[in-house]
Amino acid sequence: MGKTNIQHRIKPDRCQVVFQHRDTAEKVTFKVRRDVFESLVNLKKKNAVAVAQEMYSMPFARLFLIASAEARKR
Repeated sequence: MGKTNIQHRIKPDRCQVVFQHRDTAEKVTFKVRRDVFESLVNLKKKNAVAVAQEMYSMPFARLFLIASAEARKR
């Protein structure tokens, strides 16, 4: 994806996106919070628009866990 510096991984129990800087190899990972992921997996089609609108108004930190490679080393 992108300039090959974006990777996405979807597994049965989680979803995450990893951005990697081409020159420095620094990475930032965005993981969909487990409760958010589970609600999306179990989403009924008839509720999709309402859920999408609700999530659109949520703070970013309520939807994702964010980690950099530096933060994971600590």
